[in-house]
Amino acid sequence: MTAHRSSVPPIDSDLFDTVAAGASDLPERRLLAAVLFDAVLQLARRGSAGAADAVRWIRNRDDDDMPFSFTAVCEGLGLDADYLARGLLAWNPEHGEKGTPLPSRRTLAAPRRHRVALPARPRRRRSDAAAG
Repeated sequence: MTAHRSSVPPIDSDLFDTVAAGASDLPERRLLAAVLFDAVLQLARRGSAGAADAVRWIRNRDDDDMPFSFTAVCEGLGLDADYLARGLLAWNPEHGEKGTPLPSRRTLAAPRRHRVALPARPRRRRSDAAAG
């Protein structure tokens, strides 16, 4: 069964950048983000046992009171679990549209920290009197 295009929320790298940036402040949020990102990486391996486990984790609403349920992870990250579940499940060809692009591993990785290079200080010239 194919979902109607307008009913499938778009999932793009901006979502993952936002989650990664917001999760970088607290270790607990980084852990929740890592759990969610792992599920997305498993979904990217279509047809694998990990992808099947990720689909079950997303769909299982019986364990919503558990600390690492899909709903609890989304709530901890400030995300709408139902909206995100629809988008993630749309990636699975058995449950949604085919051909939806998946984010790359680089997109899902934590944002890299940039180093700021300070300009070199100008060297002081030795005066002829000080040198001799």
